[in-house]
Amino acid sequence: MTDLFRDKAAGFDRDVLAGHLSAAGFTDVRFVTACEVSRNEHVYPIFLVTAARG
Repeated sequence: MTDLFRDKAAGFDRDVLAGHLSAAGFTDVRFVTACEVSRNEHVYPIFLVTAARG
């Protein structure tokens, strides 16, 4: 299985997560960046993922 995290500091790999959701039977997988959090001179995206149970 491909690692869901790129590395602990970078967070989730959205393409890998979408693949896992598709493999679990979800369709129409979509991501949107809901907001960004700035911390220690870094910007971290907070995302929402939606999907339909296929």
